[in-house]
Amino acid sequence: NVKSGISVLLDKNLSSMTRLPILEVILDGFNRMFSNSLRGYLSYTADVEIESVKSLRFSEYIDSLPVPTMIAPFKALEWDNYGLLVLDTLFIYSIIDILFGGRKITPSLKVDGRPFTSIERGIVQVVSEMFLSDLSSAFESVTLVNFQVDRLESNPKFASISRPEDVVVCAKLNVRMESREGRIDLVLPYAT
Repeated sequence: NVKSGISVLLDKNLSSMTRLPILEVILDGFNRMFSNSLRGYLSYTADVEIESVKSLRFSEYIDSLPVPTMIAPFKALEWDNYGLLVLDTLFIYSIIDILFGGRKITPSLKVDGRPFTSIERGIVQVVSEMFLSDLSSAFESVTLVNFQVDRLESNPKFASISRPEDVVVCAKLNVRMESREGRIDLVLPYAT
């Protein structure tokens, strides 16, 4: 299995950018803040934990997303650059179930690939703003930055914030709400 010289250089570049210890420290503090914010918003038990932090190509990440998925491209105002917040459908439906009085049993939510309603999009907007506010607070110990939701997209093709070959760091966060759970991905290009 012989690799071309270009792919060897690209893979070497990717592997040299994998460790970001300060980002991991920031995310560790962030998950406690966001857990508290979610508990307050939902009036329900919520725990956020970092599942993984890894580097990959932007195209590799975007191509892995199902349709529909709620994607909130956001701007890092002081850095004049962008990032993505990706909320999986199970997380969205779990939050909606909790907010609208679903029973405290293991949910049997059927995710059927339909477009998101305006109520669902409104709730995603609120949760995204809460997430980014807590993320801004978590970064305060390192640098001042304000993250602001730019728009909401449900199709990954329209959520491009970087060139396909650019390297991004993807932090996968698992959110548990008693018997429910879901995932949120935070995607930051290395340029950001």
